Amino acid sequence: RSLGWQKVNSLEMGRLVLTFDKIKEEWLEEDSNPLQSWQRYAHLPTTYSWAHNVSAFYELVKDTSLYLPTTYRLDNKEDREVLDKILNHAKKPEDKSAIKTQPWVLQPYNDEADPILIPPKPKLTKDLIEQGALLSKYVCHSMGWGRSAKQKFDVRVYFFVVTLDPLVVVYHDGYVQTSDGPYVEGSYESEDAQDVHLMDFGQFKHHNSKHSFDALEEALNSNKAHRRRPKILRSSSKNNIEITPMQHVRNQMK
Repeated sequence: RSLGWQKVNSLEMGRLVLTFDKIKEEWLEEDSNPLQSWQRYAHLPTTYSWAHNVSAFYELVKDTSLYLPTTYRLDNKEDREVLDKILNHAKKPEDKSAIKTQPWVLQPYNDEADPILIPPKPKLTKDLIEQGALLSKYVCHSMGWGRSAKQKFDVRVYFFVVTLDPLVVVYHDGYVQTSDGPYVEGSYESEDAQDVHLMDFGQFKHHNSKHSFDALEEALNSNKAHRRRPKILRSSSKNNIEITPMQHVRNQMK
């Protein structure tokens, strides 16, 4: 709009026609093309794949990402073999014990499909059939929100891409979203428990669900004091600089 463009709802008046669908060959044929000679489709030919193929995203980031939990593709033979060894042929006592309490999250490749919480000790041939989906370890022992009845929470932040060349991205604090019901580690069976674990939007849509970053900083400092964790330090060439829990979270976001 800053360049003088205006949004119109009439196809006849538009010069750029925005579409999220794949551009079909028949659209471009002279007899069936609905566009005039001065009109063009505005579409990136691979955006459909980006939005609808979780597997492609996983391939891109699996070797470089520091934040993804251990993840397996249920339609990949090698991944299923590794998963079979973990679930059915663990040798170390600590590994066998961990499998008994480790829940999982199954995310189909289709971005419209809801994730599914898989309780501990799933059967590979029954609960984890070969399909287009990712299976990730559910991150346990996460920090809860609140001093008494712990709630599940996530952190929302804002990014603005200023330019791509050079890459300049601006960060801005967002807010904290908390669940309506309590977060109970190890409770996976009920529908409400699954909604809380999987951050179902309905569980986070209530009158006191939003909290500021000031409240988050207070919660982080309180959690650090309660657990008596050592100081988080960042090494530098001259000395060690103390980083507060809030600074650490912001750095992880960036």
